Amino acid sequence: MLSGLTFQPQTPPTKTSLTTYKTPENHRSTVFHYVRPGAYEGWANPGPQEDSLVSITGNGIYVGIINFTTGNNQFLITPTKGWANKYATTQSASTSGTSANYTVTYNGSNNFYAPSAPGQYLVTLDLNANTLTIVPADFYSIIGDAAQGWSTDVPMKYLNDGNQNWVATLPLVSTGSFKVRQDAAWTNSWGIPNSGTVGYGIANTLNDTKNGNISVATSGSHTVTFNMPATPFGTTTYGNNITFPFVTTTYTLQ
Repeated sequence: MLSGLTFQPQTPPTKTSLTTYKTPENHRSTVFHYVRPGAYEGWANPGPQEDSLVSITGNGIYVGIINFTTGNNQFLITPTKGWANKYATTQSASTSGTSANYTVTYNGSNNFYAPSAPGQYLVTLDLNANTLTIVPADFYSIIGDAAQGWSTDVPMKYLNDGNQNWVATLPLVSTGSFKVRQDAAWTNSWGIPNSGTVGYGIANTLNDTKNGNISVATSGSHTVTFNMPATPFGTTTYGNNITFPFVTTTYTLQ
């Protein structure tokens, strides 16, 4: 069962909303969409940008990666489009540290605040324990002379839909190539597997061991999709003690 919650930052006295809607019956799930109006998009509500928190198993724990921009770190979660009810807190703002923890109060009086430093954060709403945690997340980017050069990362956005994909749409040139790397560093980076290495010869597969750059057939606007789950920054094991990040993964270039 796939469930989700949507998520949005705000500044007083504006209130941001989290929307919920039902997916088609063949999905047999309820997805809650968290609308994120903010100063970057004129405080429209609902605005042109939405994001979500998702529970893959429907166990009452909703997670997602949210990119908080400078000054846009306040948010609420609402179960419908509107302000009849909301998930909030009665606690004061917690912004000075690198993470934040709140007790969740249904129809509470105060907004949630992410840490003041902008960046990608893993947000976890646990409706069983009535807690909300916000911690820095591992993130992924495209780098290479097919994009903006080998010294400039192009951020990818995590799609909070349960499919564990990072996506970026950007101009790429056929005279260059690129790789995907984690946390804007070369400790972990993915490319086309070299002969004799894991994943070699498998379509749409990248590895993080010995690899070559990813080529671009034609210049133009392309969408790159990279599969890797949402994790707290610095995660080294995932699930049942599986080494993380994964050595091989899948991607698409369209």
